[in-house]
Amino acid sequence: MSYPSPPPADRPASASAGTAPSSVRTAALLVYALVGLAVIRTIIAIVAEDTLIDAYVESGDSSVNTEFARDAAPAYIPIAIGSLVIFGGLMLLTAYFFTMGKSWARITAIVICVLGVLVGLVSFLQPAPVWYQLLGVLSGLLSLGVIVMLLRADARAFSSAH
Repeated sequence: MSYPSPPPADRPASASAGTAPSSVRTAALLVYALVGLAVIRTIIAIVAEDTLIDAYVESGDSSVNTEFARDAAPAYIPIAIGSLVIFGGLMLLTAYFFTMGKSWARITAIVICVLGVLVGLVSFLQPAPVWYQLLGVLSGLLSLGVIVMLLRADARAFSSAH
């Protein structure tokens, strides 16, 4: 016995990543690159912690006790790991949902990336080696790319249609 096929739906219950416009797919790729860069920065913070702390100590007041300055240095490793877990996880989550057309995820990703751009700009102010500062700037530029892609008309239309 055969049953008739159901009538076609006006729109799919959930859009797949394959139906997302190119700007949304590009934004998702930029998010993956951003999270990959966060992984690299975390590994570098772990491996080069002494270098980062030395740069912090050298940037401070020379009359301050060096050992005190080392103790007062930022906790580079916990900050890097926390940022990776929290912001990296949020970005991967939003990328998954904005490729499905969820408007809230597109807006959340834009807000997080605005913060990423600001952090990228502030990277030059932190006492760290230039190469580490440039990684922060690169992260800010990738965040800016995500913002631009998600603010395009086709990305806005895609998220409001789903």
